[in-house]
Amino acid sequence: MNVRRSGVLMLLLLISCLLSSCTPFSKKTDAPIADTGRKIEKTIKAGQHCTFAVPSGDGVFTVSFLDGSFVQDMPVTMTCMAGKIEGIVSPGFLLEQTGRPNEHVFTSLPATIIYLQKEPIPDDVSIVKYSDDRKSYTPVFCQRVKINGNYGLYSVTDSFSPVGIGRVTKEQIKAMADEQLKNGFVWVLEASEEFRLTNKQDAESLDVNLYMKATSRKITEDPTANPNSFEVKGYHYGIFDMNTFAVAKEKGEFDGQELPITVGLRYYDNNLKIRIVPEFKPVEKDNDVLAPLVPDDGMLAPLIAPEVIGYKGWGVIHLNMEGFAVAGEAKASMDVAIPVVLRIKESVARIYFTFPNIGAIQLKGRYLGKGVKEAAQAPKLQDPKTTYSPGKPEKPPISWEGLDPNELLAPLTQNSDGSIIEKSEGAGGSTVIEYEPDKTQTDNSVPPPEEVCSLFSELENMTTKMD
Repeated sequence: MNVRRSGVLMLLLLISCLLSSCTPFSKKTDAPIADTGRKIEKTIKAGQHCTFAVPSGDGVFTVSFLDGSFVQDMPVTMTCMAGKIEGIVSPGFLLEQTGRPNEHVFTSLPATIIYLQKEPIPDDVSIVKYSDDRKSYTPVFCQRVKINGNYGLYSVTDSFSPVGIGRVTKEQIKAMADEQLKNGFVWVLEASEEFRLTNKQDAESLDVNLYMKATSRKITEDPTANPNSFEVKGYHYGIFDMNTFAVAKEKGEFDGQELPITVGLRYYDNNLKIRIVPEFKPVEKDNDVLAPLVPDDGMLAPLIAPEVIGYKGWGVIHLNMEGFAVAGEAKASMDVAIPVVLRIKESVARIYFTFPNIGAIQLKGRYLGKGVKEAAQAPKLQDPKTTYSPGKPEKPPISWEGLDPNELLAPLTQNSDGSIIEKSEGAGGSTVIEYEPDKTQTDNSVPPPEEVCSLFSELENMTTKMD
């Protein structure tokens, strides 16, 4: 009787396990594990881009590496995670250097992680990174998007630990905030340029030193000030500085000597604010990295996000001015808004704007991750009057190389609620991306992309009339 009863119990247990898709007698794991049956190995070639798509729960992660992310060939293994701990909504993935388990993968350039699912994502859910033992996790700064009607989160990183999707508590936000204030990490856009123009209107020479720096959040701001402080909207905050030194063709008498009239002016914006978003390209369907992990069906395949091939941005410089003219000092606010657009490709950030009486100017720089302490260091601004040398040849600013701000920003429109819509066409089909509005941004707001394009046209007309 006891043998028969134990046999019936065993049969019931087996049926229960089959119905719940579990393995009989398996131990309940207290941390997510790598599902070695669902992995792909790939060597990312030096200087080339690469995109992975990884199924996770009800959604798909798409991970994009830019051209030049690795200085040498990088063999990597992408593995799906399985199992959950409390608070985890979607188990995520593990990216490791092949043959070197438990070591983080670091990139030279920002890599993009996008998670998409069909259902709306609750406000308290974020991309998260696991601890080394995977028994806990912390939120990652991320932005909410909708892509082709699917709901998503995206984040930018230059290193990889196991990643998932989880609910975020106030305690976790506080812990993240404390860590960010002490040893946080921000993305920094930094560029500079210097040039000389000769025989420009009444000037014999005009020397210009330019500098721009913007970080992906205000370094001194307490992240807990925003209840959803793990969310970002792509805004970058910083400074613009333009020092000029002009030597006029006209001469004047000073202390009994006839000397050239000089004018030194500094134009600056210490509250610069720009917005940066990914530049997308639909993923090619024959991409061999996608096929092994995401089935080509109507369920998960549509959740593969477009490939990120770079970044683009826009904003307005609100100028102030100070300096000297002949003998004396000048300081004033200027009612001039200088529109700016930027594009980040590979390791180079290019910033474009038009300045009255000078024309089109391009700055070249980098977009890199830095610790908050390093990012907060004051820049060494150059004053061209201290390095002035008469007779130096003309060195004009870098040209725009055929860039059209209207073409760059044309796919972007802003709705009345502040959300940004981007529509684009590619070989992989059409893509519609929606960035949620940011209701916390009230001061010094970034104008809509179409308004920035209009400002470019107005400024170009003004500069042409001056010439």
